Amino acid sequence: MNEPNDDLESPQYLMARWLRAWRRQRGIPLKQMAADLGVSSSVISAWENGRRFPSVTNLAALSSYTAVPVCQFLYHGEGDCPSGRQNRLG
Repeated sequence: MNEPNDDLESPQYLMARWLRAWRRQRGIPLKQMAADLGVSSSVISAWENGRRFPSVTNLAALSSYTAVPVCQFLYHGEGDCPSGRQNRLG
């Protein structure tokens, strides 16, 4: 998705809100996170603002970087994540 999503419960919006909070809580500068993930800072900014959603490859990189399973970026309801892991975003 490349267009802003106004649905406040969409995976794109929830992931955007969570990702920004996660990065800020850890004191990681946007440019540093971008360099660590091999993307531009404008890409990270677009993810954090809900203007874009990471590709499958970038979701895997984010999962590794944040230690959060990929399914958690996609499924936010209780029991929705196929892995059954309990660490929910949000």
